[in-house]
Amino acid sequence: MNRKELMRDRGLTRFLLRTSTNLSVGDEGKVIINFEEALFAMLEQDGKVNAGKLFKSFEEQGIRRDDPRLRTIIDTLSQMSLKMSVDSDLGEPVLIENLAIDKPSFIKLSQVYNRIPQTAKADPGAFGVAVCSIDGQRFSVGDTKTFFLLMSMSDALMYALARSELESEDIEKYIGQEPSGRDAKELALDSRNRPFNPLIDSGGIMIAALIQKLVHPDLKYSEVFDWVFNSFKRATGGMPFRFNNAAFIATKEAADGNYAQAYYMREMKCFPPGAELLACMDLYLQCHSMESTCETLAVIAATLANGGINPLTEEMVFKGDAVTDILSLMHSCGLKEYSGAFAFEVGMPAKSNACGALMVVVPNVLGYCVWSPPIDPMFQLSLRGLAFSEKIVSAFPFHHFDNVKQPCSKKTDPCRSLVDERAEPVVSLLFLAASGDAKAMHRFFMSGMDMSVADYDGRTALHLSAAEGHGECVEYLIKVCGADPNVVDRWGQTPLDDAILFGNTEVARILADAGGKPKATESEK
Repeated sequence: MNRKELMRDRGLTRFLLRTSTNLSVGDEGKVIINFEEALFAMLEQDGKVNAGKLFKSFEEQGIRRDDPRLRTIIDTLSQMSLKMSVDSDLGEPVLIENLAIDKPSFIKLSQVYNRIPQTAKADPGAFGVAVCSIDGQRFSVGDTKTFFLLMSMSDALMYALARSELESEDIEKYIGQEPSGRDAKELALDSRNRPFNPLIDSGGIMIAALIQKLVHPDLKYSEVFDWVFNSFKRATGGMPFRFNNAAFIATKEAADGNYAQAYYMREMKCFPPGAELLACMDLYLQCHSMESTCETLAVIAATLANGGINPLTEEMVFKGDAVTDILSLMHSCGLKEYSGAFAFEVGMPAKSNACGALMVVVPNVLGYCVWSPPIDPMFQLSLRGLAFSEKIVSAFPFHHFDNVKQPCSKKTDPCRSLVDERAEPVVSLLFLAASGDAKAMHRFFMSGMDMSVADYDGRTALHLSAAEGHGECVEYLIKVCGADPNVVDRWGQTPLDDAILFGNTEVARILADAGGKPKATESEK
C-alpha cells in the first residue's frame, strides 16, 4: 500500500468510527485494508446498502461526493452493471430514495458505440438523469452537462418540425407509421414503397428530403440546415446545444449503409420530385451530428409533454397535431427493434440513440433524459436508461395504461399531493349533499367513506343537505349512514338550526323526529 492509499484509508477509518457503533474505540488508528468492505459491513441490511443512506452518511460528516478519497466508491456506483433482465436493480440514488445497491452487481459496463471516434471515447462509467416538468421545474443528477451526439434522436425532432409545417396526408405519401419489425438498417420498404416509419434510418433520410423539398423548397441547402438547427434551439429553451463538425465528417465516412438505403429508395422512386440524394444525406447526417446534454434533452422532452410549448420560454415550437403524431410514433417505434418490449414494460413514448441516451415523455406531466454510454449490443439501447425507466414506471403511474384507482395499486401519483387526495372526496361529498344527489352519495357510502366527515368549518353533509332543504338526503344520511343529527359546526350550529334558519320546515321535521335539537336547546341542557 502506497502512502497516498494509507492516508486515504486512515482518514476514512475516522469517518467510519464517527458514523458507526459497530466499530470499537480500539480500532482508532488502524488501517482498513478495504474501505469499501468496511462501509458495506457498517451500512448493510439483508446484504444490501441503501444508496440514499450511504451518501447521507457522507454528507452529514462534511465529506462531499467530489472528495478524491471517495473516487473509487463513486466510480463503482457509476459503473454498476444493469442487465436488460427483470431482476436487475438500479443502484444510483437518482429519483427513488428507497432503491438498494446489491453488492454482487458492482461490476463494470464497458461496451459503448464505437463506429466513430467521437463515441468510442465515451466514458462507460458516465451516468446522468435530468427531469423537466411541463411547469419548468427541473432536477438533474450525475453527468447531465456532458455533451453527446443526438444521432437518431434527431429523427423524432425532424419529423415534429416537418409535421408542424405539413399536413399528415402530405407526409403519409412518403412515409408510413408502422413498426417495421426489421433491422433499422435493412434495405426494406412497405407495400407502398415507403419507409415503414420516420424513426428508422430510411425514414429519417426521407424526412430530410421532405424538409428540403416540401417544407422549404425556396431555401438553399445551407439555409435549410440553419432553419433546422435554430428550430432545435427553440425547443431547448436556450439550453446548451451545438453542432459537431468533426462528428459529421466521421459519421459521413461511416455511413455506407445509410447511403445504400438512400440509393435504394431513389431506385424505387420513393423521394419527392426534385430531391437531391446527396443533399438529403448531408442534412440527415448533419442533424445526427448535433450535440446536446441530458438537461437540454429533458427540456425538449418536456416541450413534447407540454403539447409543443417550451416550458421555459412558453414559445410554441411544435404544433399540437405534430406532437400527437410524433408521440404516437415514439410509443410504437421509438426504440426500433425493442419498441414493442419497451411499450409493454414501460408504456411511455421514448426515443433512444446509440450513444446511450434515452429521452422519455410523460404526456401532460414531464419529460426526462437518461444518458449512460454502455448499450445493449443488439438493440443499441442504454442499459441504465432502460433499467431507470423500468424503476420509474414501477413506482409511479406513468405507464400509458396505468389505473391508479385500482385498490391493488401501490404506485404514487406525483401529480397529486396528499392534501389533494384527502380533500377531494370530502369536497365531492359536500357538493353532492348541497346539490341533493342522494344516489351519488350512496356510491360514496358503499365505497366505505365516512359520511360524517367535515370540512374546515366543521360542516358535514348533513348540515349542507339541511340548509339546502334536501329531505331525501337528510333521511338517507340519518337512517342509512347513521349520521348524528346533533353534530355541531365551528359556530355550534346543528343541522336543525340550518333547516330552521333557511325555512326548510319539512327537513326540520325530519331532523326533529330523528332526535335533532337546535342550538338553543343544546345550550339549555
